[in-house]
Parts: sequence; structure tokens; C-alpha cells
Amino acid sequence: MRFQRLADCSLFILLIVTASSVFAQPQGFNYDESKVPTFTLPDPLVLTNGDIVVDAKTWQEKRR
Repeated sequence: MRFQRLADCSLFILLIVTASSVFAQPQGFNYDESKVPTFTLPDPLVLTNGDIVVDAKTWQEKRR
């Protein structure tokens, strides 16, 4: 009986400790959108050599 109570208490304490760390905000992540540096996305219809994608076959074979 005493062992069962000790095991239950230990499990409860373990759950409390791990639950608090699960909901903590991870360090090193930027959640503020105003702090994100500006960037430009590449044009998806231009190949790496500068040619333009004109059909789906070219996209599947070279760009994707």
C-alpha cells in the first residue's frame, strides 16, 4: 500500500515537471514577424540556368 502511494506520487510529480517543459516556448525562435529580415522568393518558373519553364514536362524534369 505504501509503495503504491509512493509510486503514484512520483508519477504525478514527473507528469507535472514534464508538462511544464512541454508548454515552454523554445529558445532561439523568432515569433515576432516584425523582426524577420526582408527576403525575396525565387521565381518558380525560371530554371537555375535562367531559362523559363514553358510546360509541365520541363517543370517535372528540370525544375522540380
